[in-house]
Amino acid sequence: NGTWVVADEKNSNNDYLWYNYDNANWANAAVIKSGNYSEVGTVINDDDVLAYYTWIPRYRYKLWNATEEVTDSYNAYDEGINIVFESGLSGRRADEIKNDIYITHPAFGDDLRGIWVSKYELNNKEGEYTALPGLTAYTGGTLESYKSLMTGLSETYNLGENANTHMLTNLEWGSVAYLSHSKYGVCKGDGCSTISTNGTYVAGSDKQDTTTRNVYGIYDMSGGAGEYIDGYSNLGTATSEVKLPNDDTWYKGHGLLSDRDYIIRGGIDRGMYYFGDISMGYVETGSRSAITSK
Repeated sequence: NGTWVVADEKNSNNDYLWYNYDNANWANAAVIKSGNYSEVGTVINDDDVLAYYTWIPRYRYKLWNATEEVTDSYNAYDEGINIVFESGLSGRRADEIKNDIYITHPAFGDDLRGIWVSKYELNNKEGEYTALPGLTAYTGGTLESYKSLMTGLSETYNLGENANTHMLTNLEWGSVAYLSHSKYGVCKGDGCSTISTNGTYVAGSDKQDTTTRNVYGIYDMSGGAGEYIDGYSNLGTATSEVKLPNDDTWYKGHGLLSDRDYIIRGGIDRGMYYFGDISMGYVETGSRSAITSK
């Protein structure tokens, strides 16, 4: 009915399921600054929340674009990327990268069971850095200030000593995009839906903008503010972007062939697979955080 409630952590009560990936219901969590939310079914008051995060569980995926040549060994574009969730830290690395084998997505490395990704772009609510719906994305920072701010969120949000907060990396962005373009996101038996682009800087304005095209996904990775992203990117590799024969990427926009340590993803009128150089002169550039375990 449009409100978030406390879910059943063990996912056993059908009335308060925390997640169901087969139905594109990704797990979400709220960082609470005040209030008592110990009882399952309690409605969460946005005024008590600093940020919402969405869980990206560890998985492996079937390669189809292992080289810069577009081979399309299976129809990942029209039918979805083949994904298998991994239990624990059991991963698969390949001695030889080639199509039609499954590898663990590199965003998870050897020690992550998953990644919490900010559900909304960073915003500022009355002097507090938040990730909440209905607010304008914060775009007043520099690359350096965003990196420092994101690193400090673990303390700001009182997440404990084992939480590592940081600016979202390109590999982490890719892990979200790949999960989105699978049967656990926007691809069903009749094909894959296109995520609409948020044409404003207001976070969470339309569930069709999310990675699942429902309220359980991550907002504004398509459209919204351009986002500073940390990490290496090279168009055409199996672990970054999906290249089409006309050198466009799957969603509206294009990528640069040059390697970059920091890039900008998304943005107004640009889809999830767009990325550009930080020297391209974006006026409205924000960022997004992630949480992993130390």
